[in-house]
Amino acid sequence: MNLNELESAVATAFPIFKKYSPNPAVTLSSGPAPICLQDFLFTAMSESDRNTLKAAGWRTNGYVAWYYQP
Repeated sequence: MNLNELESAVATAFPIFKKYSPNPAVTLSSGPAPICLQDFLFTAMSESDRNTLKAAGWRTNGYVAWYYQP
């Protein structure tokens, strides 16, 4: 993953993340999921927002979101 890919993934997801949690906890990693955001209220996320995140490479289990680099 290069900086442009990371910037694009964050820019796509930022408005959605801000809508569901204004102050998330962020962790960074060098593994296949380099960014992980916690304390989100994704259980209330609309299907269209969820699809936008998935299309940008983000995954969520309802409480945590992470950017997955295959």
